[in-house]
Parts: sequence; structure tokens; C-alpha cells
Amino acid sequence: MNFYLPVDKTGFFFIKYLFMANVRELKKNINNLCFDVISECVIFKKYSSSNYVEHLQAIASDAISLRNELIFKANHSPFYKDKKATKAYYRNIVEELTEKIISLHERMNALPEKIQPTKLEKKEANIED
Repeated sequence: MNFYLPVDKTGFFFIKYLFMANVRELKKNINNLCFDVISECVIFKKYSSSNYVEHLQAIASDAISLRNELIFKANHSPFYKDKKATKAYYRNIVEELTEKIISLHERMNALPEKIQPTKLEKKEANIED
């Protein structure tokens, strides 16, 4: 099962087109993307075997901590007088959001490959070690 990032009409990741019109929009984008990862973890947990629970909880907690960290950064800009420095600061937040959301999706995509079947599942499927 692969998870993909939201795509716009042209088929490109809309994350790359995130721009900061204002801080409110940036915070909405942070919330939406982080909660998308969390909801995918919940759905994956519901429809997969119990082997993934710890890994999915770790991914969800990483998404929550990422959200809290980036919202804090968005609310507390150290460059409130210099416009160029402020734009660069918020551009760095967007780039960090992009990189970390993609890495969380890659971690979720790698789960089925990482987890080995338990002994009971091997026994039921007649798989020998």
C-alpha cells in the first residue's frame, strides 16, 4: 500500500507550490499536511495487521511534533523588521515542511517492506525460516 502526497490538477505535488501569502495560510497548510499524515496512519493501522502499531504510532507522534515545532516557528519570527529576512525565514519553514512531510510519507511507504511476518503468520502460511 503506497501513500501519496496530495496532487493538484496538473499532477504535481502542490507542496512544491506552497507560498506564504500570510502566516495564517502557512499555518493552515502545516496543519492540513500534518493531519493528513496522522489520518493515513490511523487508516493504515485499521486496515493492516497488528505488526505496524508501534511504527505507525512513532510516525504519528513525529507528525504531531513536526506540526507543533513549525507552528511555533511560524508564530515567533525573529525578523519582524527586515522584510527580506522574514521572507527567507518563512521560505525555510516551507522547505522544512516539504522535506519532513515527504520523509514521513516515505517511512509509511517502507513499512510493508520492513515488517517481517510473525512466527504465527509464518506457520499459518507454511513459510519456513
